[in-house]
Amino acid sequence: MIFADFNFKDVDRVQTFYNIAKKNGRKFVIKIKDAYFLKHLSSDPNLNLPNCDDEHIIIYKAKYRTGTYSDSDYVGEDRTFATAPNALTTAEIAAKPDKYICAIGFFSFNALIDMKPKSGVIYIHSSNEAYNEEQVLSTKRLNNWIEKFQMEHHQIHCSDHANGGDLMDLIKEIDAKTRSKKNRYQK
Repeated sequence: MIFADFNFKDVDRVQTFYNIAKKNGRKFVIKIKDAYFLKHLSSDPNLNLPNCDDEHIIIYKAKYRTGTYSDSDYVGEDRTFATAPNALTTAEIAAKPDKYICAIGFFSFNALIDMKPKSGVIYIHSSNEAYNEEQVLSTKRLNNWIEKFQMEHHQIHCSDHANGGDLMDLIKEIDAKTRSKKNRYQK
């Protein structure tokens, strides 16, 4: 099983992971809230995004109010997505782990409890590294999940800046001096 964690509003990233899934004979699993994005953004021909009813898309049907998969737990368009023919529960996804790339992300990791993934499951974090205190805490929580389920973690992100480790190596290599906060803002 493969989990890909990225900002779903990044349509290039959505398209990339969708295409990877398709080219590797897998289905691309998305959350119900992300089905809204695909439903509406797929109508823009410039974005080249699949619709949420695409044959290569699976909608992850999360447990809601009752903690079950009761159709009455879902209201409005959530119910439309949750009862769609391409909506699957955690057990249905877990039954065929080699058939999916799951873009459910860190905030849906409670699904791992029901999926019971085997050790070695691949987790791809395709987003920037933590750069503030809140993100550092979230990264610690993420690492606890990764350790608990013995996932193989890959940090893969393309941006226009170096990652934290590379920046620290550069500072050490050029023997850069740092200014104290007091001097930083003085002219």
